[in-house]
Amino acid sequence: MNSIIEKLAAIEKTAEDIVDNAENQKFEAERQIQAERDEFDRKLEEEVNGRLEAIRSEGRAKMDQALNEERLKHRSVIDSLENEFAEHHTEYAKEILRQILEV
Repeated sequence: MNSIIEKLAAIEKTAEDIVDNAENQKFEAERQIQAERDEFDRKLEEEVNGRLEAIRSEGRAKMDQALNEERLKHRSVIDSLENEFAEHHTEYAKEILRQILEV
């Protein structure tokens, strides 16, 4: 009878060891999965931030180019108006004076 009890106790101890080992393996697997998930999240965030910065940089470059084109376009209009005024300022002044005297 004692040998049966001892064998049952040994079997129970073996079963407890197996369960403890399985729980330890489960904990280690969960820890490893979490570490891999954290690394994946870090790499993904780094990649997304890199892409966002590239998009922002490209947007800034396009905006700067558009602004420069507008400046050049408006500069030519201003230069044209200044040239026209330089050539015809006397005529404009005479016309203004004529309109003032008519009133």
